[in-house]
Amino acid sequence: MVSDEVVSEVLSSKEDRPTIRRHRDDPVEDMAMDLNTYYYNASSRQVSDPSIPSSQSIPLSPSTPSNNTSSLVPLTIGLWNANGLQASTVDDLLRHCQSFSLVFITETWLLPPARLPTSWQQFHLYGSPVAGQYRGSMGVSALVSPRCSLPVVEFPVNCKYALGLQLGRSLRLICLYLPPSLPTAEVQSVLDSLPLTDDTIICGDLNVRLGRLVGDSRTNMRSSVLRRWCDDHGLNILNKTLAYGIPTYLTCRGHAEVSSIVDYYITNMPLVRSASISVALDLSLGSDHKLMSLSFEYSVPVVPSTQSSPSLGQVRRLWNLSRLKEPEVQQLYVSTFCSLSAALLDQLQQLCSSPPSTRPPIDHLNDELNAAIYSALDKSVGSRTSRPKQWKRFWTSQLQALADRRDWLYRKWRWSLGIDKAYGS
Repeated sequence: MVSDEVVSEVLSSKEDRPTIRRHRDDPVEDMAMDLNTYYYNASSRQVSDPSIPSSQSIPLSPSTPSNNTSSLVPLTIGLWNANGLQASTVDDLLRHCQSFSLVFITETWLLPPARLPTSWQQFHLYGSPVAGQYRGSMGVSALVSPRCSLPVVEFPVNCKYALGLQLGRSLRLICLYLPPSLPTAEVQSVLDSLPLTDDTIICGDLNVRLGRLVGDSRTNMRSSVLRRWCDDHGLNILNKTLAYGIPTYLTCRGHAEVSSIVDYYITNMPLVRSASISVALDLSLGSDHKLMSLSFEYSVPVVPSTQSSPSLGQVRRLWNLSRLKEPEVQQLYVSTFCSLSAALLDQLQQLCSSPPSTRPPIDHLNDELNAAIYSALDKSVGSRTSRPKQWKRFWTSQLQALADRRDWLYRKWRWSLGIDKAYGS
C-alpha cells in the first residue's frame, strides 16, 4: 500500500492551481481531454462525399493490412491565405479555429524574427524581403492549438515555398504557397522535391485551376503538372471528393462575383476516416481566400510490445555501455562498426558524388545505420536485460503515473515565459 506521504512527495502542490496553457504545452495530457470536435460558425459549409455516410471511412486506394494495432485521434487541419497577415487579425482568426488542431496560414508576408501575438505554438517559413517596403512576400506559418492531441515538430523540406510539420511519429503535413508568377517548370521542380512518406497531407494555395476535376470553371497551365504529379505518386485531391464545386477564393470585379478553387488538400493516405472539408464562405477575415478545414480521424499506429515499459510501452534495447571505457572493448566496437557500415558508407558517398534524380530511400539508409550500430554493440559490449520485476517493489503504476505528471508539469513550467513562470502550472 502506498502511503499518503509518498504520494504527496511525488505530486507537487502546484498541481492544485489552475492550469495556464502556453504554446509549449506537452500535448500528451491533452490527448484524453480534447476530442477536437469540429465546429465553427454557421456560415461555414461542410461537405462530405454524398455517396458515403459521414460515420464511415473513405477508402482512397487499396490499403495494406497491418499487424500493428492503432488508436483513432480526431484532427482538424485549418488552411487560410491571409494575403498579408496583420497582428490584429490573429485573434479574430483563432476565434474561428478553437476546434482546430492547427491552422496553416499562407502569404503571411512575415520577415524574421517576427512572432505572432498568441499562446498557440507557432512555426514560420518567413517570406522574402520586398525592396523599398517594410514587409516580405510569400511566407507560410502554422499555429498549433494547445489542445492538439499529438506532439508537433518541424521537419526540413528544403524549399522556400513549403513548411513541413510532423504530428506524432508518422503523420506529415506539408503546406505550400506557389505564387502565380512561378514558372511551370519550377512548379514541377518544387513538387518533385517534396519528401513524401507513407502518411503525408499536402495543403496550401497552389494557384492551380483544375477545372471540372474539382468543379471549377476553368483550368490553367499548372493543372496538367499537378495532375500528372498526383498520378505518379498515388496522391488523391480531397477537394474532388469532399468539397466538389466549393470555391476557396471569392471576390468582386465590377458588379460580378469571381470565384475559383486554388486552395487544396492532397494526400497519399490509403484510408481517411470520417473525413470532411469545410469552407467558411460567408466569413470575412480581410482576405478574398476563405478559411478551410479538413477534419478526419487519424489512425495512430501502436507498435506491439513484448516487454513492458512504464510510459511508452515499447521494447527498449539495453547494452553494457560502461564497458566502452575499456580500451580493448572500445577498439572492438569501432572496428566492428567500421566493418558493418562499409557498404553503407560507399552507398552514401555514391549518393553525394552523383545525386540521383529521385529521392533516395532515407528511411532504409537510417535502418541500415541503426542495424550497424546495434550489431557492433552486441558483438563488443554485449546486450543486457532490463531489471527484474521484483526490483523496487514499492514502485506501483500509481506512482509511475504521478511521476510522469510531475515531469510533464516541470517541462510545462520550464517553457513558460515571463510572469507566467511565477504562476507555475
